[in-house]
Amino acid sequence: MLPADLPDTLWGEDNRSARERIAVYDRDGLIAANYAELGASIEGFVEEMAEAFWQHFIDLPHMRPHRHVFTPDYLQKRIARTTHYTRVKFANPFDDEWCLIAAR
Repeated sequence: MLPADLPDTLWGEDNRSARERIAVYDRDGLIAANYAELGASIEGFVEEMAEAFWQHFIDLPHMRPHRHVFTPDYLQKRIARTTHYTRVKFANPFDDEWCLIAAR
């Protein structure tokens, strides 16, 4: 349980850009280059990874009552969104687009 006197902004609930949020973790200035390298190395597997993520997620025990929502069409939409999110995030980790996708 978090102490009640900690502000929400401590956890990032404010209007900072992705660049501002991530910059504090980019001490050596290599995040963009490392993400580009990682993105290139997983490019051929991004959709497969997204599918594996969603299959694992809906197979979790706490998802049992909600599995009926994941029709083949809905599951394909989730996989496509996750695939797009992953590509966007690795292509430009300082861009706000991936944050907006994640927040939807």
